[in-house]
Amino acid sequence: MGSGFVPAMQGRPKLTPSLTHLSPGSQLTFALDRGSHRAEMEWQVDGVEGGNEEVGTISGGVYSPPRETERMEHVIAAHMPGAEVEYAWATVILGESAPEYRYLGFWNRKGNGEDQLAESHGIAIEPPGTLLIADPIRARVLRFTQDGEYLGEIGGGKGTEPGTFDGPRDIDVAPTGEIYVVDGNKCQVQVFDPSGELLRCWGHEGREEDALLRPHSISLSPRGDVFIADVENSRVVVYDRSGEPLTCWGRRGTERGEFLAPHGVAADPNGDVFVAEFDGRCQKFTPRGEFLLEFADEGPRSPPEDELIGGEPKTIQHGHFRYHNIACDRWGNVYLMARDTRGGYFPSIDKYNNTGEFVTRFTVPDDLGRGLGAKAAAISPAGRVFVADTNRDYAGVATFEPT
Repeated sequence: MGSGFVPAMQGRPKLTPSLTHLSPGSQLTFALDRGSHRAEMEWQVDGVEGGNEEVGTISGGVYSPPRETERMEHVIAAHMPGAEVEYAWATVILGESAPEYRYLGFWNRKGNGEDQLAESHGIAIEPPGTLLIADPIRARVLRFTQDGEYLGEIGGGKGTEPGTFDGPRDIDVAPTGEIYVVDGNKCQVQVFDPSGELLRCWGHEGREEDALLRPHSISLSPRGDVFIADVENSRVVVYDRSGEPLTCWGRRGTERGEFLAPHGVAADPNGDVFVAEFDGRCQKFTPRGEFLLEFADEGPRSPPEDELIGGEPKTIQHGHFRYHNIACDRWGNVYLMARDTRGGYFPSIDKYNNTGEFVTRFTVPDDLGRGLGAKAAAISPAGRVFVADTNRDYAGVATFEPT
């Protein structure tokens, strides 16, 4: 659960309650604290102004859920166009149970062929709905349909020249269709047009403020800023869309604004930034790096011997799992790729809302006889979740949809 608001949250809009269970046929009034914003606003349900019969209606902050619906979860939004922070969100769950995600299937492209993958590590959805997969082992970025039909390759494959890769880790796509690929071995960001032609690249290895050292995840904000989770430098590095460095924040540690192996980064529709640590925790920041909140952390644990710091035991923060990456949807929800099986837990996708409230957890069905090798995920505008799914015997995409 979230750890509560801190001073940087003051002046920001907030909906109360931020998460609630509601019975069909009842109503709920949401309170909006506008903070310092006085812009005109509109109420939305699942992105629909005022809502409708399918998702429920809202007027003056009073939400009436739909009489009949298959979807258990709905997102209420106070939208303030033009404000510095345009959205305040809240989650409504119909009934007492956690929302469920239906497993739609998996396609496997494990192999060494032209249309195959050694590892499905990073994933992004293009505006037409096609999928891009980053394969760091074979140093390729491949394009597929959502059903797994191979459509071609982005870039020149493995190499040292611009437009080629050494270890592409993650991908994001701008609304214009421009494709941003972060290469963990080259310590570079490369940008391609939708046809796969290189437009520009930047980045170098190092510890300077504008340098990278094992970059692992990339996310574009609504205004086009490029956020990179830099594992070895224990920080987030920010560039503009042309590659000019803007800022960076973070260092190794367990305090707020510090990181232990930051592996995932995701910007929400407000431009706020979520950072997931491999050693278990997620933090939220403003676009300028001001700490907002932390969640997905079960508290202090003693590290294993290989994590001793300076040869001495030190208590560090571990979440329930090791988080490999993170994704964000258009309603501000975040999805954590949970890797561990410690303490009876299992690999899964853990969903939290924008204020760090736990929403639900889902994975592949038990009868598949395997776990979910979730490396990354991309969320469609309709809420369908495409997971880059990899293990020893498979490399492809698992698909889920909300019910």
